[in-house]
Amino acid sequence: MIHAREDYNRRVQDNENLIPFEEPVVLLRAQDKLACRAVAYYAQLCAENQAPEVAERMHKHAELMQAWPKKKIPDVPKDV
Repeated sequence: MIHAREDYNRRVQDNENLIPFEEPVVLLRAQDKLACRAVAYYAQLCAENQAPEVAERMHKHAELMQAWPKKKIPDVPKDV
């Protein structure tokens, strides 16, 4: 799997190799103050495209992310 951030390629693993090596993957953390909005929008898109179970799970996850106490603006470390 290919992450948008190079440092995540070393830390975020797919131990069962379910994601092809060349497949792009995005990781959004709850501390990113914009991430919950992105996940909530994805939930809306799922609901609009006949994926209600995914929409429900994503909506709940967006709520958990919103409630996360530590928030910051998105960034990329200088050495990445």
